[in-house]
Formats: sequence, C-alpha cells, structure tokens
Amino acid sequence: MNCRVTVEQGTLEGKVCTTYYGKRFYSFEGIPYAKPPVGKLRFRCPQEPEKWSGVRDATKPGNKCAQINPYSPKALVGSEDCLYLNVYTPCLPAEKVAKLPVIFFVHGGRFLVGYGDYYQPDYLLKHDVILVTINYRLNIFGFLCLHTREVPGNAGMKDTVMALKWVKNNIKYFNGDENNITACGESAGSGVVTFYLTSKMTRGLCHKIISQSGNLLADLVMMDEDPVQKARHIAELLGQEPSDKKSLYEFLMNAPVEDLMFAMISAEVDRPSYVINANFLPVVEKQFEGIEPFIEERAIVSIRANRINRMPILTTLNSHEGALFLSRNDAGDIEFHKNLQYFIPRYTGIKFDTERAEKFAKGLKEFYFRGEEFGKDEYLD
Repeated sequence: MNCRVTVEQGTLEGKVCTTYYGKRFYSFEGIPYAKPPVGKLRFRCPQEPEKWSGVRDATKPGNKCAQINPYSPKALVGSEDCLYLNVYTPCLPAEKVAKLPVIFFVHGGRFLVGYGDYYQPDYLLKHDVILVTINYRLNIFGFLCLHTREVPGNAGMKDTVMALKWVKNNIKYFNGDENNITACGESAGSGVVTFYLTSKMTRGLCHKIISQSGNLLADLVMMDEDPVQKARHIAELLGQEPSDKKSLYEFLMNAPVEDLMFAMISAEVDRPSYVINANFLPVVEKQFEGIEPFIEERAIVSIRANRINRMPILTTLNSHEGALFLSRNDAGDIEFHKNLQYFIPRYTGIKFDTERAEKFAKGLKEFYFRGEEFGKDEYLD
C-alpha cells in the first residue's frame, strides 16, 4: 500500500510498512535534500535542492555516499550523488492527531563509512516519534580542505545542516513538530550533532541533542593537523606533485572516484595502528566573504568563552564500541594497553611522554582499574 505527501520540492510517493513489533508506519526514503554534489559541485558546500514535476518514487533509499566498505563483496560502494534522507512517521496530517516530536539521526563510521538506512526504524517507532535518517558526504568528498574559497572544508558537516534545514521546513507535511527536533548522533555522528552546540549555522534548527559515544572535543572527531598536506599526499599517491593549491584542486576535481578512494585508503593504512581518527576530518575554517563557516574556532575555545547554542543535551555511550580499536601493532601488542597516554585528549594540551602525561595516565589506571594491572579479560570492562 502506497501513500503520498507533498513537500516544498514536489510530491513524494512512499509506502505503508509494519514494524517488527506490529505497529504501522509510513516510510518515505531517498528524498533529495540538496543538489547532487557532482561535477563542479564536488567538494563544494551543499546547494539548495531543486523541485521536481510529477510524483517522485520514495519507496527505497537513495544512493549511499561513496565509501570503501570492508564488509562488502564489492569494496567501493556508493556514489557522489548521495545527498538523500529518509522519513519514517507513524501518522500523517490527514489523520488529524497532534504533531509528533522529531528525531534527526546522524550515523557514525569515523567520517569514512556509513549511511542513513543502515539501521531500521522499528525500535524508535515503538514510540510516538518521527525518525529522520540522512546520508552526508564522507572521507575525502566530505572533508577535503584546501583553505580556499572553492574548498573551505567541512562539506560533510554542512550537508547535515542542509538536511536539518530541510527537516525544519518540511517535517510538518509528515505530521512532525518543526519546533521539537532532537538531533541524535552515534560515534562520528555524535561529533556532528555536538558541533551543533557551537556552530552559528545550526542556530534555531534543532532544540535538543542526544550524544552517543562521541563529542566535538574527541580526537576521533577533530585534530590539529594540516589538511592541505593530507590532500597533497593523496595526489602524490596518484603520481602527481601539484605545485600549488590551484593545480592540486584541479587535479582532485577531475580525478576518478575510484582513484581518490583507493588513494585515501592507502593513506589510512600507512598510519600507525594506534591512530583511530580518520585522515580527513572537520577543520577550523578560514574566513571567505560570502561563505558561511560551520566551524569558526576550536570547540574548546567556544565552550570556555560560553559561545554556545543553549539547549538540553543527553550524553551517553554504546556498550563495547571501543573494542573495535583494540588493534595490535607489528610486535603483537595492543597499543592502548601498552601505554594509556594514548587516551589523553589533545585539547588538554598535555604533550606525550612528559611528566604530566605520565601522571594523567596513572590517574586513568587508578580510576578505571583501581591501579591494578589489567589484561584482555578487562578490555571490555
């Protein structure tokens, strides 16, 4: 059984579904919330979506964003044309019931992998809420930064803001309350939604935050590294040595998706085993006239200066998620076990292998393991 909703861009045809728990809901998937970021729009800030004529099929998800999926028979999956979202609602306005609160969910995946329909909506739709899930550009396509007008950085973060604006303007057509939107994220997605606390771009677009296993201060989310040098390294892996940013930009703009993705993975593999953050991450942007930045200053600076968007926040974690990073080095040692200094957040300003770092690591051991030695049986504690 199908159903229709008309939003600002045109009419959508979705479908009626039933949750695992036997509750009926309406599903609208593959809704474009921005222009496809292809051709000249590669690496650029997202553009407003275009209208369509007729009825658009919204019965299946849109393309995943380009990524290397280690669990797929086909390593390279997805497309650059990927800025789509999904809306799952237990009721529509024609049923004349009160507007429902909205959960805007941002997936995790270290800014490298993931997609909006990875999780089914059944569990959350046990409750009277509307769920929105999104795709946003990942890896080099979402987080390349050349500190230029063309590529100021944070395109993937700005994608999520464009999706949030779409929800703010259109969720009423799905019986959602545009004044009761909770942004919820997991892992890297948690980093995204907690940045909504400090970004001027998101002011007034959401009203509450749920943060699961991550935040804007975590090294997994942001590092003080040179993004332009990382971009040059990708070009070098592809046999190029651009002389300046302009030639670097032109090369990356015209490189095939497959080449960029596999060069990026080569760069990831070359990094030490204890490094858990991705190569391409959110950055503090340089200012350019007419281009609104998503991140204007380091998060810790904004927080200490009380420059934040005030809203309730629930912070939590997912059980055993850190087990993914218990990788071994060439000697067979688990790096985090060998030296707890790897857990010291960069924003503390504590330098590695110093007296302060040793004291901090000792405090971690006292707090979490009562000062005792620990082994593999305690890794998941």
